[in-house]
Amino acid sequence: MNSKRNSIFAIVLLSVYGLILIWIVLLKASMVAELKYLPCERTLNLVPFHYEFEVGTHVEEVVLNALVFVPLGLYPSMLGMKPWKAILLGFCLSLLFEALQFVLAIGAADVTDLLMNTLGTAIGAGFYLLLRRISKRPDRLNTVLNVVMCVGTALFLLAAAVLLIANA
Repeated sequence: MNSKRNSIFAIVLLSVYGLILIWIVLLKASMVAELKYLPCERTLNLVPFHYEFEVGTHVEEVVLNALVFVPLGLYPSMLGMKPWKAILLGFCLSLLFEALQFVLAIGAADVTDLLMNTLGTAIGAGFYLLLRRISKRPDRLNTVLNVVMCVGTALFLLAAAVLLIANA
């Protein structure tokens, strides 16, 4: 794949990832018809890593928050964005999601989520920098990453479809 095709493919994957991220974070991985059953919750937690109940499930959620945002560090880096700008993008997008959850009463706005989402973005950008430094052919690296990310996206969409069909 040439450089232009790599960029176009990465933009398409980034767009699909963005829609998946909105579905996971804002819609709580629910179908539109199920949104009326989501609890209307307007809470704000400004104390990082503070949980009153069920600490075990929150630890899992904290780790998943970071993992879900790793591609947000990878894709912009693949498109030539400087790492600090990719991290700033992750922070701003996460802040927007947390604010929307609070304003729309569709979830708990939590500073821990903001921190972990930003950390996930930084991990993605850092991972790309590391791969780029050890790669002898950066264009080939982007091709390989596009294929890996495409397979990962397809597997996620397949798993989501199976879950949605099983719960229908």
